[in-house]
Amino acid sequence: MNYFRLLVIASILMLQYGAFVIPDDNTYLSEDLPVIEICGERILPDSLKADQLLLAKLINAEAGGESLDGMRGVGDVVIYRMEHHNMSLTDVIYDAGEFDGIYSPRFKSNPSVWCMYAAKMALLRQHILPEGILFYHNPVTSTDKGWLSYIERYTYDDIDNHRFCFHPNYFREI
Repeated sequence: MNYFRLLVIASILMLQYGAFVIPDDNTYLSEDLPVIEICGERILPDSLKADQLLLAKLINAEAGGESLDGMRGVGDVVIYRMEHHNMSLTDVIYDAGEFDGIYSPRFKSNPSVWCMYAAKMALLRQHILPEGILFYHNPVTSTDKGWLSYIERYTYDDIDNHRFCFHPNYFREI
């Protein structure tokens, strides 16, 4: 079997089982996270596969039609909330009133490869947003105008349809 054929088979198996290739830039990789490395590629251990799927489903429901950066931003917010509130991923996602996407049919469907990749990057702590970004909303479709007027002053950045905001305790001028 030639090298190219082996590479294709390995890539298909990795996509099938959730082991996506991660760029070599590991500057933000958490040291305490159990990561498996095979042939220079980092994959999540089996113990985190269920978390990856759950987070990917939320990303699919909240930002499935957006760019990879938009998807990764949503994943980052979820991970930061886990750390800030010392809660499990499941508890953060199903916390009452936090993510309307869990009621969407897209949450119940299979997430795309891009959503799986965004979830994996968040779980590996390879963030694109700085620590302290605990909120996001769509300024066009959000209905709680009181909350929006409060949180707007803590805006960090807009990515696609979402506006990402600091928690007031983390806010600083950038």
